[in-house]
Amino acid sequence: MKTRSRTHDSNWWAATALIATIACVVLFSLPAFPMARSLANDEGGIELEYTSDLPGLSSGNSLYSLADAHFGVYTDYQCTQKAGELITDESGHARLPNLHPGRYFVREELASPGFALSTHLQQVDVAVGASACIKASAAPGFAAPELLVREINAETGNAADVAGARLGNARYVISHFDSFDDDKILAGPTRSWTFTSDENGEVRLSREHLVEGSPLYEGPHGLLVLPLGHYTVTLEHAPAGFSPVNTVLSFDVMTQDRTEVEPLLNFEPLEETLAVVRGDIMFRKVDEGGMTLAGIPFLLSYANGEGPDLTESHVVVTNEHGDFTSSAERSPHALDTNRSDAAILANIDGVYKLDETKLTSACGTWFSMDATGMTSPADDTRGALPYGSYLLQELPCAANAGTNLISTQFSINRDDFTVKLDNIVNTRPGVSGSATDATDADKLIRPMENAIVSESIDYRNLVIGKSYRVNCSAFVQSTGESVPGPDGTPAFASQEFVAQRQNGKLDIQVTLDTSKLAGENIIVRVELVSDDGMNITSDGADSAEQTLGVEPIVIATAQDAADLDNYVMGANAAIMECISYDGLKPGQSYTASCTLNDKATGNALRDAQGKVIFAYTEFTPDASEGHVDMELPVDTTGIAGHDIVVFDKLTDGEGRLIASHQDFEDERQTIKTVKLSSSATDKSDGDKVFDAHAEAVAIIDTVNYANLVPGEQYRFKGVLMDKETGCALTADGAPVSAEVPFVPQEVSGSVDVEYGFDARAQSSQVLVAFETLEHDGNVVAEHADLEDVAQTVTSGEVDPDAAIPTADGKSAGTATLAGSPLTGDFLARVALAVLALVACACISCAYALHRRRKTLEAIAHSDDPFR
Repeated sequence: MKTRSRTHDSNWWAATALIATIACVVLFSLPAFPMARSLANDEGGIELEYTSDLPGLSSGNSLYSLADAHFGVYTDYQCTQKAGELITDESGHARLPNLHPGRYFVREELASPGFALSTHLQQVDVAVGASACIKASAAPGFAAPELLVREINAETGNAADVAGARLGNARYVISHFDSFDDDKILAGPTRSWTFTSDENGEVRLSREHLVEGSPLYEGPHGLLVLPLGHYTVTLEHAPAGFSPVNTVLSFDVMTQDRTEVEPLLNFEPLEETLAVVRGDIMFRKVDEGGMTLAGIPFLLSYANGEGPDLTESHVVVTNEHGDFTSSAERSPHALDTNRSDAAILANIDGVYKLDETKLTSACGTWFSMDATGMTSPADDTRGALPYGSYLLQELPCAANAGTNLISTQFSINRDDFTVKLDNIVNTRPGVSGSATDATDADKLIRPMENAIVSESIDYRNLVIGKSYRVNCSAFVQSTGESVPGPDGTPAFASQEFVAQRQNGKLDIQVTLDTSKLAGENIIVRVELVSDDGMNITSDGADSAEQTLGVEPIVIATAQDAADLDNYVMGANAAIMECISYDGLKPGQSYTASCTLNDKATGNALRDAQGKVIFAYTEFTPDASEGHVDMELPVDTTGIAGHDIVVFDKLTDGEGRLIASHQDFEDERQTIKTVKLSSSATDKSDGDKVFDAHAEAVAIIDTVNYANLVPGEQYRFKGVLMDKETGCALTADGAPVSAEVPFVPQEVSGSVDVEYGFDARAQSSQVLVAFETLEHDGNVVAEHADLEDVAQTVTSGEVDPDAAIPTADGKSAGTATLAGSPLTGDFLARVALAVLALVACACISCAYALHRRRKTLEAIAHSDDPFR
């Protein structure tokens, strides 16, 4: 049962009213902001994870840290109502608790050491009782230089070469330390690289310039960068011709402000200042005898590029002792520096012209022009000559006239070192020549339009490697006038060469027109010209070797002394040698001589006593033109058919040869002999017996000839001779003769000569054919021998016992008895008569033996049994 008393209800309502009153008072006494009324277990927070954008660059580098990055937390987008701050620890973590649920805005306000400040604003929502997690990152600071080191010429301040000193190709060791603390730096670099400089003297941060070393640092997008740290640059190998002013350079890459939003740091390339290696030179100038030569100018040059504008040259002069040194100890570099340069008036193709009054040895020498043309002031503490190769070239002046101008090279490659050259000796070049006829290498040349002279030139004391030109000309000794060449201008020949040795020889030819200089002497002149204009001529000691005689015009003609043609014959022949001359000197004595030579054998002809057939004559001409004749007897019977060639020579009173003709092919000097042989036969039957009762008899005389000239006109003339009377056979009161003109096609051949007559009217029984050969109306050969069997024909009526001797010395009768009949029908009739008249045989035989004995006795007493 449920009951409630009134008292109990009243109390309950009173307690309730009291509690409500207290609650209202508390409620209206609190602030209006709702979060203030939240309970502790309703609050949230924000947690931050902070990282590096380039951990490969920043990790391990003590100059980068994720700690102490400050992030502001704001309740509004404009970041004016700050709710708190996040500060990162070493791991990059930060936490902001006790935040009421709601939306917040977070931004970085102070970057951690080594990093750039991020400008990124993050929005984050904090839930009831929960922590919101956000991530943030920052870019580590770095430098990204393209150019690390630039090499500088300390003298001019330019990145330019000077003389042989060349920037580039140097090696640099660059070391990175990730601390600025000296103790940690001494512990060693974090990374190290070796770079090389390029032809412009620049070291670039590139893999092309990297020689060796640690991996390169990479930044955004693979860009090569330098992280924070201390760097040293050590010159390991200097450029050629330079030495470092500072061996080690250093620089730092570091951030200046933690509020900087740009990670890329500024970098100024380092300048490696390099001093040029410098030295000096000294030398002494002397002549061939060792005497010093004062006041001799030299052009001292170096080339540090292509083209004359990039070549620095200065004139230096030997002092009163013949010495020169470029050292400032002799003359300070700054004292009238390079004053003697003003002495050069002209330079034409390397040949210099000087004003010697402006030459002085009392001035300083200084080379400094770099590749840009900039120069530096003289420094007496340094050598005058920069590193490199130099050419020392002697210049022409009065003191060295006629001597070799010496050029020599040397190099400066050590700093503060003086190069000492050997004595520079002046030698005098010389030249001499020997002229000969190019045809036969003697001292006589023919008078002709294109006479070629060979000049053999000996030179001495030339400068090896130097260019020279040799000129060759000629003049007439008696007049001094130039000998013309084929074109009418003075004869001249030239040849250029580079001396490969000091002393040597060369040959040159010059063509002369000596057609109008017969009998004159010609002097050949040789001139040697160097490329610097020095002119050397022969000293005259070779004048005899340089003299050539022009042969007089000597024409020799050989003729038959009898009829002045080119054929001789017989045992008593004579050859006339006529020597015509033009160019002999009147009043001087000369000797002309000649010999006869058999062309077939090449031997000299000899007379019956075995002596060489020789003729000579001494004469003194009254005029430069004339002729002399010499006659040489010769027996041609043993050389018929051979050519006789006359050799002759002309000498002066001292025995010097003036002219000579010794040529087997010289037609003017050739005399011909002709060989003839013949065989006469009866034309009707070809034997050697003609019909004594024939009305018309024809005899064919076949004449063989040798040594005629093909194509020339000849004529054979023949006549039949009565052997018994030795007179010509006549018919109707005229000799029986024949003529045959002909033109031989070969040197040797034959011609038929035909004779005709009426045998009935002739009493002659034995006939012999005589022949003569004519050329241009002159008899050049003949064949006339009554005892020549081959030329003989007989009548058929001739008694066989009276037959002509045969070639073997037997009579025709003997031949008949031996079975070789002399005639045909006549012998047949005799044989038949003998057979018919047997009774008369003994008488006939006795009579025949008697006649035979008489005939043999006649043959035995004959001078030539075969003729």
